[in-house]
Amino acid sequence: MDEYEFFCEYSACIVSNIHITYDGLYAFTFIPNGTDMLFLKAAKGRLADFSFVEAIPDLVQFVLEKCKFEELVLPAFRKSSSVVMKHVSVKTIRFHSADKMLHDFRLCGTTFNDIPYTVLQLQYVLNLEQSRSSIRQLHLSVLRNLKRLVNLNLSYNKIQTVTADPESLCCNQLQSLNLIGNSLMRFDFGILMYMPQFQRIFLGDNKIDTITTGQESRYTSRKHFCSWKSYYLKRMEVDFEIPKPPCVDYFAKLNRITLNRNKLTVIDTSLLEYMNLLNDLDLAHNPIKTVKINKDKVPILLNLSLLNGEAGYLHTLPPDVFTSD
Repeated sequence: MDEYEFFCEYSACIVSNIHITYDGLYAFTFIPNGTDMLFLKAAKGRLADFSFVEAIPDLVQFVLEKCKFEELVLPAFRKSSSVVMKHVSVKTIRFHSADKMLHDFRLCGTTFNDIPYTVLQLQYVLNLEQSRSSIRQLHLSVLRNLKRLVNLNLSYNKIQTVTADPESLCCNQLQSLNLIGNSLMRFDFGILMYMPQFQRIFLGDNKIDTITTGQESRYTSRKHFCSWKSYYLKRMEVDFEIPKPPCVDYFAKLNRITLNRNKLTVIDTSLLEYMNLLNDLDLAHNPIKTVKINKDKVPILLNLSLLNGEAGYLHTLPPDVFTSD
């Protein structure tokens, strides 16, 4: 068995090759109070209880890499903090129930097939990542308790379907969703409609050949929706404030969609009609043959002449793919 190593430099400490079941936690008693980053590499053990780490007052980042535990207990942090787990094998993760300072939690290359239940209870987390695992479905309703979640990264999983929250209770603060490198074949942008802060979705490197924009009554009936298009057009003409419509704009803040490296052959701009602030649509490396244009149903900030296609980012779409209704 390799002996464990302990090393500190500046404000970071690294503990490597420790077997917590046999070596115990004695090495961690040497961590200076001024430490703000703790790296744990190739650690093992049945129960890894790091509750004591909360005694380190300046700790803001805890990184675990290539570790193997049955149960992992994370501390309560005193400052806005991040936990990163890279290629960690663990059955159960537990968090301190009173922790309000864990704002960034990232899992990469773990063995979970779903987002762990305990992670879904982190009401104060702002950024959540679970990439390169085996998630096959995303039901947005499971995110309801993540009330402050701003950025969700589920890239490079095996997700085939994304299902809306039927009660429209989740994701009120969500701004960004990363689904790059999954197994999606179709995507309905209608599931984003009721998210008031949503701005960016990344769908590159999937297998998407169909996009839709469903406006199901079960979502829209909960709020009074209408398009703010006339408001934005008028606002561009004048240099003073004008009254805002007495309703909720569809896709109120959505401004960026990436669909690069998929299998789209037809783009119908009428599907994007209510995305009034959309100004960045990435279609590079899709075998696009037709772009259907209805001049009254094109997002007002979207420049169609800048769209890329199968030839990649160095070439815009040729004029002959555009057709007008």
